[in-house]
Amino acid sequence: MALTEAFALGAAPPVAPVSRCARGETSFGRASGPWHAMPEASERGMPPVLAVAATALLTGALAKRRMADARAAAVALRAKVTLNEPLFSEEAWSDDVPSELRVQDLDIGQELTGIVVRVVEELGCFVDVGADRQGLVHRSKISKSYVPVLSEAVQTGQTVKVWVRAVSPQGRLDLTMVDENAEDESLRPFKEVSADEWFEAEITGLSNAGAFVRVQPPGGGELVDGFIPISQIQEGFVEHPADVLEVGQTVQARVTDATSRLKLSMRKVFARLRLEDQDVSSLLDVSPDTWFTGTVDHAAPFGVFVKIPFPDNSGEGMGLVHISEIRDGRVGDPAAEVDEGQEVQVRVIQVDPGTKRISLSMKPMPEAY
Repeated sequence: MALTEAFALGAAPPVAPVSRCARGETSFGRASGPWHAMPEASERGMPPVLAVAATALLTGALAKRRMADARAAAVALRAKVTLNEPLFSEEAWSDDVPSELRVQDLDIGQELTGIVVRVVEELGCFVDVGADRQGLVHRSKISKSYVPVLSEAVQTGQTVKVWVRAVSPQGRLDLTMVDENAEDESLRPFKEVSADEWFEAEITGLSNAGAFVRVQPPGGGELVDGFIPISQIQEGFVEHPADVLEVGQTVQARVTDATSRLKLSMRKVFARLRLEDQDVSSLLDVSPDTWFTGTVDHAAPFGVFVKIPFPDNSGEGMGLVHISEIRDGRVGDPAAEVDEGQEVQVRVIQVDPGTKRISLSMKPMPEAY
């Protein structure tokens, strides 16, 4: 079956006549399930308008099911074609591959089923979810635990469940195999700890993204897997975690996030700036296309607080990147987008001299500005 034929199966069929719907039939033949023995409209006294509506609902439900089946068949077919390609050539995954599903139409957090088409040990795995482009699962998002050899955790041709993490304006699809919306009971003891409470953490693995650790919960119990992002290992730049850490080493770390995955930091807690103490006058005339290098102070459900240097070198101020200004597309959890202490590029979009509030954006300037 050709790809175009596979997706052609998902085409919506024409609306069936009222009389056929009344007999429980559609353009696919006699319907099964709750519509199978539908009596004549005249017997039930069904008005023609309701009969037409029932026809539309039935037709739409069957078309949606056929679309899902066709998409699954197309994914399998595409994977079979790719698996026969030597070295999994990029030509087999060009943007010209026909698909009813566009990457830009996906929602953040959406659950999908795909097939692993390529495994890159130092990077992660590429997954086909039936869209016009393949998605990447970074190796740190394969599992909550450290995966020493990626090819032992995922193999080409394997069917996996993934969730959409992000979709860039250029169409890059970032996926995760870790359900960030699932409640993890092992994280419950860490949810109430303070930001300045330190724990002993044993390094279990290192990657270019950070360090995997195991931590004992407060009050004791089984060790819990956690992750220290590379930006949270120490003050200043770290080229690779292996330059400053080694497997088996015990370090002191504090909890920065325990929502869906235990995230920790080895860096000290910075004193928070009070808004009423900051002088924002030097920012009043700053153009919205001027970029600042800021440092993430902390995340909140509604956005990210970032410290930026004042233009007159009088110190630094605290601004808010609202959740809608973090990036294009829907953002579910700001804490999943940045890490405390991470350097980010921001620009000032509004300053309120009365409340001393600074509104920031991490998004590029609108083209029509």
